[in-house]
Amino acid sequence: MSGQAERDLYMLLMNLTAALTLLLAVEKLGELTENGVDVPEEVVDVIAGGAVVHDFYCGADLYKAISPIHRLPPVKPPQLHTKKKSGKRCFLCGKKTGLATSYQCRCGNNFCATHRYAEAHDCTYDYKAAGRKYLEQANPVVSAPKLPKI
Repeated sequence: MSGQAERDLYMLLMNLTAALTLLLAVEKLGELTENGVDVPEEVVDVIAGGAVVHDFYCGADLYKAISPIHRLPPVKPPQLHTKKKSGKRCFLCGKKTGLATSYQCRCGNNFCATHRYAEAHDCTYDYKAAGRKYLEQANPVVSAPKLPKI
């Protein structure tokens, strides 16, 4: 569909939505006046004038009763050519790494074979604390209850 045809279709849908909203507002206004609800004069003037009732405040309950929300689904712009994802590189030296030569560290960075060790790249991950936590979870403390002295 061409751009002009899409704009025409969009404008037609917007006009139909506005007309439907106005029709529902007039219907709700009739129901409210029949039920004895006091409707502000500004609301009656706006509806009688043919304008669409929305985006103004005249009391939360009355606004919800008169103006149901009708929205079109959001229009997504067409995706242009996406940039190709660059290959993995070493975080320190920038050397390209492949499947066999790429090492993902626990600190979250990618390293080559030279910088893969924690000492080589000054890793920020605390291996000691992680090891202690693992051992603590794997080996819970088991102790017998104390016996009273006789």
